Amino acid sequence: MFLQLLQSGVIVLGLFAASLSTAYYICEIKKLPFINPQYYKDLTIRNKYHSQITRTMPPVFIGTTLLFNHASQYFTNNKMNTFQTGVYIVLYCVIIEFVYYLYHRIIHHNFFYKSIHSKHHENTVIYPIDSIYVGPLDIFLYITCLHIPIYLLRVDLFIYCICLYIYVVLGFISHSSILYNHHVIHHKLFRYNYCLVIPMFDLLFDTYREQM
Repeated sequence: MFLQLLQSGVIVLGLFAASLSTAYYICEIKKLPFINPQYYKDLTIRNKYHSQITRTMPPVFIGTTLLFNHASQYFTNNKMNTFQTGVYIVLYCVIIEFVYYLYHRIIHHNFFYKSIHSKHHENTVIYPIDSIYVGPLDIFLYITCLHIPIYLLRVDLFIYCICLYIYVVLGFISHSSILYNHHVIHHKLFRYNYCLVIPMFDLLFDTYREQM
């Protein structure tokens, strides 16, 4: 049991480190800041980020490790060809978008917003690091949304890693205008653009806004 948890922790930590590094280097290539530039100039802002992120990440790492450890029981050992792998990756992403869309709309209602999600919206001018400027419960529920497809689809570890890598990288990048600005608009307008990466359900339910 201990070795299995340790292995799960290594996978979770590795995925996060790879995703964080990728997002950071994309910002470097685009010559755009990964962290709010005032972080280096303003001690108050620096302490605010340090306090929130150091409070959030340890419980999230432990929770995600336990969640992955449980969800991994549902991985399939069946070999998939390239086409099957592609189909399952697409299905995994569609389920993530639907589940997160529902979750995100719910936590924007007054009670849940104040108790769960308001911390993440303290910054209206956002940078990739703001992806993890969030309360522990909020980010854990976000991570839970990323794991729900495992219980609905018989995916393997490779598909899981690819999908998590994509969504964590784009979770960082979406808090900028590097590739698109739909989440930047969400932080300005609050009531629009609830999807994570692909705004399919925003388009379907008329909550998509392309411009502010």
